[in-house]
Amino acid sequence: MVKLLRDLAKSRGVSIQLVTHDPRVLDIADRIAAMEGGRINSANARDTAAGRLAGGD
Repeated sequence: MVKLLRDLAKSRGVSIQLVTHDPRVLDIADRIAAMEGGRINSANARDTAAGRLAGGD
């Protein structure tokens, strides 16, 4: 389903913001923003987000 959304967004030239705790989305995301306490604390931090989604801090 996420790949379908990505393909649709690219074909229409629009953006999609997806909030998830599912680490499988990391592989297909163009950009990643990590949040903590309701605030973005790092943008495009793939390694940080991957660690948090995997259960590490």
